[in-house]
Amino acid sequence: MKNLFIIIFLSSLVFGCKRRTDPIGPEYIVAQPDFRLLGDGQFTSSAIGKKLDLTKVKGTFYAQFSQNVSWIVTLNGLTSGSYKTFSGVNDKIDATTFQWNGGHEGIYFFRKAEKVVATLSILGLDTRYTDTITLTQERNYAVKGKVSIVFNFEQSNLAYQFYDGPTTYELTYKSTFPFKGDSLSDMMKLTNNKKDIYIRNIDGDTIKEERSVEGTFVYRFAGKDGTYLGTTETDYFVGGGGAPLVPATLALDPDPKNVYFNIFIYGTGDQNSSLVVNFGEDDGILNTTTGKVVYNNSSDAEGRAKNYVLLEDEYTWQTKVDWKGWRMVSVNYSQLSLSADGSKALRGNKILEPNRIAKIGLVLIAGLNTKASVVFDYAVFTMGVPFNPND
Repeated sequence: MKNLFIIIFLSSLVFGCKRRTDPIGPEYIVAQPDFRLLGDGQFTSSAIGKKLDLTKVKGTFYAQFSQNVSWIVTLNGLTSGSYKTFSGVNDKIDATTFQWNGGHEGIYFFRKAEKVVATLSILGLDTRYTDTITLTQERNYAVKGKVSIVFNFEQSNLAYQFYDGPTTYELTYKSTFPFKGDSLSDMMKLTNNKKDIYIRNIDGDTIKEERSVEGTFVYRFAGKDGTYLGTTETDYFVGGGGAPLVPATLALDPDPKNVYFNIFIYGTGDQNSSLVVNFGEDDGILNTTTGKVVYNNSSDAEGRAKNYVLLEDEYTWQTKVDWKGWRMVSVNYSQLSLSADGSKALRGNKILEPNRIAKIGLVLIAGLNTKASVVFDYAVFTMGVPFNPND
């Protein structure tokens, strides 16, 4: 009797369970022998005259199939090396299947004026269908309240270069760069610190296999730590540059926990290079006559620099650039530290307020008496999350 019970119980387990028929993972459908493209038999874009302005419309492609199949569309930028892929299972490709907003995969952005080859592949077929378009305008990532572009070197440049030493305002900002001194480091040569169409190492050699991340230009700092007025630098500062900004144009969230600074940095693997980014806030100056706080917000670079550098808050962030190749680095604004130079916050409120950023400065730090270099590109502020150009 006991054995009979065991047999009945096991049988109920076997015959009482339903076999799972739901698919696990993506669906794949191979093209049958009679597969063909319907209509005019073409895979083509909607771009008028094969020219696409991504600031006005999204990229749409069309093809109609004789049957449901698995397909992949790959977009390749012939100049930038950028790419983007789409896939699905359909009997057609049109605006309801996918639309390309100019986003990419990997590190490199699609560029203005480059040709983009779109390739359609069908599972089970050796045939590839292609169409080529030209981007008259690449994607604009700036979205108010989400992404604010700081440095796009096709449209902007570092407005000034500066020295952070023990000098007066007049010497620092009116004499500008290179500054006066008994012995100038290699860093203080303008040829080492400029917008460039090439990526170069410390010795000036072009790193030919590398491209800029976005657009054509990058910015490069390079040089050797030296001396100032006959004294060896104790902080190993070798130079930098920056630009005035307009808080209202940036339109950043006032909550520092909701703001990220993002920048693409190219490293050569040099262990002696560090990049420092300084953020100057326009906290305003109390007018003792009216009793009101007056904000500078001047369009004049010197005026704004003088206002915040000598009187208001400056916050700083530093990263050691000891890797090779491009890397996007992000920092939450709430993680910044007040500048150790107390003269830069005599009248600041010492409260992190990203919505009052009026200037950004970038500085290259070298190891003592060593060479250093850093290349960077496309810096942006984002709200809520770090920048993701692949979206």
